[in-house]
Amino acid sequence: MKHLLILFSALLLLSCSRKENSLLVPVGEPEPPQILNILKKDLNCSMPFNVSLVAQVTNELGNEAYSWTVDGVNYSGKSPIIQVNKVGDVHVSLRVSNAIGFDVFTTVFNYASSTLPVVPIFNYGATNSNYRIPAQVNFTDLSERATGVSWDFGDGYQSNLKSPQHTYAQAGVYTIKLTAYCDSDTAYQTAQIAILGEPNSIRFDRFEVLSFPKNYFPENQDDNTSGGDFYVELYRDNFKYGTGDLQSNRSKLPLFWRCPQEWNGDYKLIYYSFGSYSVRLWDQNDNADTELINGLFDGSFLKNNFYPTQLDFESGNMTFRITLGYED
Repeated sequence: MKHLLILFSALLLLSCSRKENSLLVPVGEPEPPQILNILKKDLNCSMPFNVSLVAQVTNELGNEAYSWTVDGVNYSGKSPIIQVNKVGDVHVSLRVSNAIGFDVFTTVFNYASSTLPVVPIFNYGATNSNYRIPAQVNFTDLSERATGVSWDFGDGYQSNLKSPQHTYAQAGVYTIKLTAYCDSDTAYQTAQIAILGEPNSIRFDRFEVLSFPKNYFPENQDDNTSGGDFYVELYRDNFKYGTGDLQSNRSKLPLFWRCPQEWNGDYKLIYYSFGSYSVRLWDQNDNADTELINGLFDGSFLKNNFYPTQLDFESGNMTFRITLGYED
């Protein structure tokens, strides 16, 4: 018996040792830094040029030293700004080093003229991705080498801000014009933007229960678990359009559902800027159902907030979300 116990202990130690070794993952030796390329960005359009150099480096540890030489002038840092004062070739050398090793990279940039063109570039996007009146549009200037810009929004309004925000109050197609300039050049870029009228209908795409108290138990004891038996009611101007399907939850969030098909065929209601809407979240109980949240809003709220696509309503620790869409 004693010999069997010793043998069993030895096998147990061997199996544990094998299990521990099987979890070890070999790690390769760190490699020295490698410079892939050196990029430049010209910041102005007249000599002397202010030029930002950017090193593309792999195998970095985070404590690298960057040593630059540009036409005999030394710089440091991963992205230094240098000055170019002559027409012709600019010779750039970079040495990157760390505790593992180092790498050296050289390149040549050529400047054929003492001036460079300004390049106007911009993009834009509407708040809530909404292009219905009123449409709040955010413009971003991305121009190269510009020292200043001016905007024409196509509806009689202008701005000299770098990245302005503008609200279109009337439907139509507008031509946006960005003019970028520097001390030796001026150029412009245009784009068209289509602004739609007010929506004719609101589409209720989704209802979600995002959170509720951890100790929340519905009154009906036949559930035997935390959660609830939820349903929603949809109202406009205090007229009930329908009741959603019952959704039973078992502590799994988020809980979501869509409207039944009989709610105006495709979950839509006519939009009125003066109309009021209410989406009421209920918990079904054995005795009397409990209204948990009344998500109340009106058409003017939607319009003044540029037609948001999500509305969150909270009561206590419960969060109820409504996802909306807008159609002609």
